[in-house]
Formats: sequence, C-alpha cells, structure tokens
Amino acid sequence: MISAIRDLGEWTQSYNQKEVLDVLIETIDPKNYPYAVILSFQDDKWEIELEEYDKFSSTKYLYRRGSPNGINYSPTAMITELRKTFTVKFAAWFEKIHKESKEEEFKERFSIIKVAEIIAKEKEQILNEVEEKLSGVKEGAFFTVKIDGKYLKQIPVFTEIFLKMVNEKDIQISSSDRMCSVCGEKKSLVMGGSSAFKFYTIDKPGFITGEFDESRSWRNYPVCMECNLLLQEGKRFLEENLRFKFYGLSYLLIPQFLFGKLSLKDDVIDLLSDGEKRKSLQEKSVNNTIASEDDILHYLQDESDQLMLHLLFMQKVQAAERILLLVQDVFPSHLRKIFEVKKDVERKFARRDGSLESYNFGRIRTFFQKSDEEKKNADLDKYFLKITSAVFHGSTLDIRFLTTFFLKEIRRKFLNDGENEQNVRWAVRDALMNTLFFVQLGNLSKGEGKQMKASRFESVFTEYGPHLNKPEKRALFLLGSLAQLLLDVQKNIRNAQPFAERLKGLRMRESDFLGLLPDIKEKLRQYEKDDRYKGNERYFASVLGEEISSLLLQAGSGWKLSIDEMNFYFSTGMYLKYNVWAGLNEQKEVSEKQIIELEGEELVK
Repeated sequence: MISAIRDLGEWTQSYNQKEVLDVLIETIDPKNYPYAVILSFQDDKWEIELEEYDKFSSTKYLYRRGSPNGINYSPTAMITELRKTFTVKFAAWFEKIHKESKEEEFKERFSIIKVAEIIAKEKEQILNEVEEKLSGVKEGAFFTVKIDGKYLKQIPVFTEIFLKMVNEKDIQISSSDRMCSVCGEKKSLVMGGSSAFKFYTIDKPGFITGEFDESRSWRNYPVCMECNLLLQEGKRFLEENLRFKFYGLSYLLIPQFLFGKLSLKDDVIDLLSDGEKRKSLQEKSVNNTIASEDDILHYLQDESDQLMLHLLFMQKVQAAERILLLVQDVFPSHLRKIFEVKKDVERKFARRDGSLESYNFGRIRTFFQKSDEEKKNADLDKYFLKITSAVFHGSTLDIRFLTTFFLKEIRRKFLNDGENEQNVRWAVRDALMNTLFFVQLGNLSKGEGKQMKASRFESVFTEYGPHLNKPEKRALFLLGSLAQLLLDVQKNIRNAQPFAERLKGLRMRESDFLGLLPDIKEKLRQYEKDDRYKGNERYFASVLGEEISSLLLQAGSGWKLSIDEMNFYFSTGMYLKYNVWAGLNEQKEVSEKQIIELEGEELVK
C-alpha cells in the first residue's frame, strides 16, 4: 500500500509539473477559508488587505500546518479566534525566527526581523484594522504576509526557513547510508518514518526495535527524503480526490498499477480525480452503487487486472490517525463478480411491477450500526468492516454470527406493536438479501449437507435457499410459510392474528418448532368450515404439511442450529410465503400439462 501511495505521488508530481517545494505546501480549503487577510509591508509602512482566495495559486501562501498549539511552518495561519490566532500562530512565528536568528543571519533575515519588530510595537492597531476589514465577512479567513508586493513563496528567505523547519522535524531520527523501505534503494540519509501518515508512532518503547532505543527507531520504517516527499504528495492527492463515504465511515481508495501501460494509469487516475466526470457517470447508472452516493467502485470493475485497489478506512482523532481496516489487493475481476451477484440478488426480489429492489451495503449496515437504538453513536463499526473485508476478499463469514444480528433487528420490529407489519417484512427481506449475497459470493460455506429427496418446492429452494442444505433448515423455512398462511387466514376471518403469540417473539427452540406443526394443522382444520378459508389455501396447507413432515423425519432430533439460526430460517419462510405458493402452483400447472399430454398420446394410439 505504501509503495502504491509513493507511485501515486510520483505520478501527480510529474503530471502537474510540481516543484519540490509545492509538494510540501498544503492546500487551504476554499470552502472554509475563502478570504486571505494580508499584512502587506512596503518599506516602513504597512496596511491590511483582504483578497479572495484562489485555490489554483494557493502555493504562493506557503501554508503548512504545524503544532495545534504552536506555530506553523510559515506565518500563514487559519483564523479561528482572531486575537488568539494572531498571537499564537502569526506574531509568534516572527518572534521565534527573530529570537533564534544568529548574528550572521541578520542581513538575509532583515525583512523578517523588521516585521517582527513592527508587529510587537503596533499589535493593537493591526488587530483593530483586521477586525474592521473582517466586519462584513461571514466566511472564514486566514492570515498571511506580503513584502514589497511579493507573497511568501516568492521571497527566498521565507522558503529557506520553511524547508529548514520541515526537514528539522522529519530528520530528528535518521541514519546515513541505509536502505529505504519504500523504494528499496540505498540512500545517503533515511528518516524514521514519514510525516505523511499519523498512524505510524514510536511513542511507546514497545513499538521500537533495536533494544527499545528511540535513536534507533529509524530501523522500524526507514524512509528516504525523496520517498517522504512523494508519500506526502500521494497522500494529499488521496485526501483531495479519492476519499469516499461509506455509511458513516470514510475510506481512501488507493490504486496500484501492475505491469500496466502509462495510458492505463492516466485514464484511471483521470476518472478517479475528475469529479464532474464521475458525477456524469453516476447520473447514468444511479442504481449500480454498492457503497453510497459517491461510490466509485462500479466504474472500476471494467478495468483489467493490471489495476489493483486498496481501501484504507481511517479514523481521525484530533491530530492522530487510526487505521480501522485495510482491504488490500482488490482486483477489478472480483469487483465484477460482486456486481454480478448484486444484480442477481436484485432480480430475485423484483417488485410486482417488474422494477428492481436495489441492493447495496446499506442493507448490511441496517443490522450492523448500533447495538441499541438509544445509543448516540454507531458501535458496531468493527463488525460492519469485518463483513466488508470478507466481501472484497472472498473470506468466510459465520452464519451464526450474522443471524444473531439479523434476528435482533427482526425481533425488535416483530415485538413492537407500533410497527407496521410491512416493516417486519422489510427487515426479513434485507436479512435474506444479505444472506443470498454472501452465499453467491462464497462468503457462507454450504457445509456438508445431507442427501435430500426431491422436493415439490425445489424451484424455491434453488432460487432463495441455496443455504438451506439440511432437511431441518428446509423444514423450518416451509414451516414459516405455513405459519404465515394461518396468520393470513386468521386476519381475513377474525381481523386479528392470535396465533402470533405462539411464535414467542421469534425465540423458539427445536421443541417449540416440533410442536408448532400439529398446532397449525389443528387451527387450520378448525377454519375449514368457513368459506373464507378457500380451497386453494387448503390445498397449499395440505401439501406444505406433508412436505414439512417428511423433512422433519429426515432431520431427526438434535439439530445443530442456534436459536437465532432456526428463527431466521423460519422468518424467511414467512416472508416468502407467496413465492413458495407460486412455486407450488407452477409445479401443479406443469403436472396438469403433462397429464393432458399423456392423455393425448393415448388417444392418438
């Protein structure tokens, strides 16, 4: 991943024809800070200027952030609290340089020393004029300096101090004539890490190789000066162009090119970094996302496997960075498989009008966001990211782990009397869509299923139940459909569903399910005298009852299923009752057609 970021930095530096100094300069956010407050000096006079910030010439301000509570690497600083920023960030920079300047440096630093003295003498007057200039400005602004009409980058003494301050920090821990861990070449000087990333740290002795000696910590992560600059440029490009949203999280998309032609790199990076082009493509394929509204992965699936992708999920905590997840080595061919499976899952759940039910990671996030609805912040991110990693890597997930969270949400809606019944169905639908998505991607092992007899509902099992590889799983699924049939009959006849209490809030055990079948049959038998319990419903109940009994005999006792698993298979059967019914009707029609054809053949004979 690190080498990929270096390559990206090298490409952007070459493509944009950047100088070394430009790599070190940070871009000021024009949305948050659209104005520059300039303390402009001409001879011994000064004035305050206010100009609109131009992002395309932003390097002229020579901005690079420093310590949160100290000065930056130049006197350019974002204004938060006016007087505090002026004192701590702006005036303090000149004071520090003035104080630390040696006698032999006075001549070349004369302009800086002169400004420092003026600021010290006329601080209040300067601040008053700045306040006056900003009185009608509602947006953010930043401080900077001009001397004799020149911006900081145009004044050699400022750029020299800027470079010295940056390098002083980076080479505090270094060694000579060592191998760089990034480019693999022997360099005259290597540093202990790169300032591009804040997640690398040696703040504890246990993190340091070489007998826990901080002076030897360069061995952990030796980086040469050139690679350090390229990593910073690559990181900057990622932050500005390739940071994407992901259901309350964000990630950096890092492209890496294997044996590829330069044209491939140019085309891909152009697509990734061109916001207008991405927006145009998204408008044409709004339903093809799997991540969120700014998902880029759909447009990369058609690239060749000379491109490899890394997804870096990071969390910023003040000035530090913490890696939440690194998904490495994702090839476009695997992305294509993910999108093919996505389309197939959507096809299975098409609405009655033929429109598709869009499938994306939001269906997964529904169950892996908060452990309690009352919680303010998401606390299930690590589980959601674990599943995300499995999808992109093709690794295995545990069905018991998944159904625990599926059932928690389904039960919550099932037990909430204020919830619309449709909301329960939607929760089951989302859980089932996720399951089929994982099954088809190979994330859920089918295990060693038992040899089962041919079923009248084989078409339904093929379409919606490839994970139902044991007779007890199929029995629970069909039992759910039978239970839903009874609930529908009760609602039609009594405008109530008293049998729902027998489902124990979907916390039934094996013994409960075994006792459920005869109870449902008996209840349905009691409704046979009512004309509202129609013949086709009776036929459906009869066939279902026979099939469930047969499957339970095959299953035997002592099912090796968790309570959540059993209730999940049962609830999906409830949700798919109409699909099960349609599958039976389809088979019935085929059988009747075959009988007619056979009778026709007999007549011909």
